[in-house]
Amino acid sequence: MWTWPTRSCDTSKKPSDITHETRPAIAAVALVFALIALLALRKRRPDPAAARALFPAQRPALEAAFFDAASQSGKPRGLRWVKCEFGDGWNWRATRRPAT
Repeated sequence: MWTWPTRSCDTSKKPSDITHETRPAIAAVALVFALIALLALRKRRPDPAAARALFPAQRPALEAAFFDAASQSGKPRGLRWVKCEFGDGWNWRATRRPAT
């Protein structure tokens, strides 16, 4: 049969009394929370198959954004962008470093 515990809690310790026995437990809890945060916030790599599937629908908007950025850049010097013709073919490139 279950009964209530007979020992009373030790209330003589202050919250600031962190002993050498409780420090490893606190460190372990902090480590677990840090690992959970890192896993939740880590950068996830985009799925190449999903990107290939979305590209045809996004292509007109991407072409317009490219033309706007290129015409506002003022490069090459002294020339004005009037139009830009994009090819029909796709050239996929995967790299671990950003393109320069």
